[in-house]
Amino acid sequence: MNTTTDSSGSSVNFDKTTPIGTLSINGGAATTDSVSVTLTVTGEDPDGTGPLILTKAKKQPLLLASNNDSILLKLAASMKLAAQLPPSVPGTGNVQMSFSNDEVNWSEWEPVAATKTWTLSAGNGTKTVYMKLRDAAGNETATAITASIELKVTESSSSEGGGGSYQPSEPSEVKVEKEVVKPEEVKPEEEKQHKAYISGYPDGTFGPERSITRAEMATVLSRVFERAANKAQFTYTDVASTHWAREAIEQVTRVGLMEGYEDGSFKAEKMITRAEIAVILSRLLSNTPSSGESFPDVKGHWAQAAIEQLKATGIISGYADGMFRPEQTLNRAEAVVMINKLLDRGPLTTMAARWSDVPNDHWAFGQIQEASIDHVSEQKASDK
Repeated sequence: MNTTTDSSGSSVNFDKTTPIGTLSINGGAATTDSVSVTLTVTGEDPDGTGPLILTKAKKQPLLLASNNDSILLKLAASMKLAAQLPPSVPGTGNVQMSFSNDEVNWSEWEPVAATKTWTLSAGNGTKTVYMKLRDAAGNETATAITASIELKVTESSSSEGGGGSYQPSEPSEVKVEKEVVKPEEVKPEEEKQHKAYISGYPDGTFGPERSITRAEMATVLSRVFERAANKAQFTYTDVASTHWAREAIEQVTRVGLMEGYEDGSFKAEKMITRAEIAVILSRLLSNTPSSGESFPDVKGHWAQAAIEQLKATGIISGYADGMFRPEQTLNRAEAVVMINKLLDRGPLTTMAARWSDVPNDHWAFGQIQEASIDHVSEQKASDK
């Protein structure tokens, strides 16, 4: 980091120190049988000691970014400043992170967090995840920080929840069949077989607090809602023909349940938010009026109308503090609760716990059981 001072005595810090950090996959494990992994991350913006040009005490510095010493020296010369020994000066902080499987396609910048759910690229073999960091001054890591793991996926270990770059298969006891929902109408189910539309992981867990990617949501939606296509075939720039969820993504796009971005991308691995799921589900209830009742934190939000509509139907609810948290990522438990309510299904509480991390006293136990176990509906969902 370089510091200069103009004739008024105001100092200027040129932040040229890049952030540093570490990355590991699944806690440093050597192998994984799922494309869905957990990244453990550290990231910080260290203090710098670049060549100090001139400084004066008791002056608040203005932070600028530059990695070019020649530019800084020319600026110092033009200001007729003298050089001094370098002190330690603080970094600008606010470090953000971005990830990639190929160093070409990168995830969106987001604040550094201790952990992040990530999806590995397709096919068995050694998989490398790349991470770059950026500070508030715009300095980025010159070389990506990497971590590798051996992916060994077998047919028996695949699961919908993995969200990988291959077509996953369900456990043998959880079969998938579509439930037809007519456009702009969702009707209560009669007494019949309720088919599971989401499964857990090979280790017997469901991951109720795990966030859902756009690809995973497209897959779930394509399984439970079937509508007449009202849009032309569309291919996204970032969804390869070999992508595990390509057919589901194209299906939900054609029927108008999900949309891509202005740049032609779908961002399949991006986590879906609570606001986004509200908009998606509202497209199945377009004839349902809104009560006009809202949450304090959604007033003026781009998804306010959809959130109010689903609130009026009881499909969504807020948190204990009265907030909805529209920009918070949606987790798997929240997703099945909303979808079950839209289908007028559940909760299923008469069967033994299916997943080791969803005990009987879990707040969404019955809803997760309903969504993930094939069973016969003994009564109309509206009577449950």
